[in-house]
Amino acid sequence: MLRESHRFFRCRLSRVLLFLVQVLLIGMVIEFFFMPPVFAADTDLTLHPLYSTYMFNRDGKHIYFGTQPFSAPEGIIGEVMSHDAILKRNLKKLGIEIVFYPFFNGPDINFFMKQDKLDMAISGDMPTLAIAAEDKAIITGIAKLLNASIVTRRKFGHLLDLKGMRIGVPVGTSAHLGLLTVLAAANMTNSDVQIVPMRIGELTAALEENRIAAFSAWEPTPSAALTRNKDFVVIHRFLNSSYLYQSKLFAERNPEASLQLHASFLRALRWMNESVQNMQKGAEWAAQTVEKRLGKKLNLTPDQIASIANEGIDLFARFPTIPRSDFRQNGFLFKAFNFLNENGKLPAESSWEKILRNMDSRILRTLLAQQQAYDLDSYEPD
Repeated sequence: MLRESHRFFRCRLSRVLLFLVQVLLIGMVIEFFFMPPVFAADTDLTLHPLYSTYMFNRDGKHIYFGTQPFSAPEGIIGEVMSHDAILKRNLKKLGIEIVFYPFFNGPDINFFMKQDKLDMAISGDMPTLAIAAEDKAIITGIAKLLNASIVTRRKFGHLLDLKGMRIGVPVGTSAHLGLLTVLAAANMTNSDVQIVPMRIGELTAALEENRIAAFSAWEPTPSAALTRNKDFVVIHRFLNSSYLYQSKLFAERNPEASLQLHASFLRALRWMNESVQNMQKGAEWAAQTVEKRLGKKLNLTPDQIASIANEGIDLFARFPTIPRSDFRQNGFLFKAFNFLNENGKLPAESSWEKILRNMDSRILRTLLAQQQAYDLDSYEPD
């Protein structure tokens, strides 16, 4: 039964990915709605107004998980894991306490993981591939498959109509990458439009005020924008995928704790997928984290966020292992890697061989083969 279910999942997932690869629409990084001041790539993020408050105790008794609570569904996954009483009990037996810290984007998460401060995280394809290419992390599971969008006004029916116009995008994220791939599919380049660097929370208002003609963004920003303004339309969609990954040092130092975190990841997905009420509760937890950390509120209701999140995990909620076919030559992630590499979005020393070495589905497969032993269907909120 497990093999048949997994085969069915792989078949459905492969069809989705094949279509998206053929049109060259490749993902982006999920971030918060309300961004802090933009920091340069070489900035010491330990001085960041929010991150400077984070304490990282590397005494062997604490582990740290990076979350993005404004994102859907991966932000909700992190929040559900943070309320997992079974996880906390099992880690306590190992003499370990887990701390969940929210981050604004994948590159910020990677900054701290490369400093050996974060142990595990969920982020988009671009930062996931980047840190794996640097040989710093191991990719272990899928956390999201969902569309992101280019949003504009109804009078613009095609991307070609936007030639020479201003398009808002959070530069350096894979929303930027997604925009570039869509331009390439239309035989255009970034020089054919005016790319305007903007924070994710500024995009909708900027389009309403005609400061830009369109924007490229990830969910739930496009859905919220379309709900808010009936003159807005989506003219292109591209794949927004996210992944679970852990630092190589953490995997080597504490394999049992790693196993418990992966079990919690599976429990979270199953609990979220079990009912609308569960997903909404996870969305409420995410909203509470956002309000507590940033003093902001989500501009969508928990049930709206839950609906988006459900779509993002629908294909793989029970079996979120990464099919090996995705890593073959000309597979989805291979094409994503090449595009990123060719556009200077990965470290110079990056190689596909490093990515392959740092992909490992064995942990989740081990857990899926022993579901009862690891309480995968027995989520208990604290």
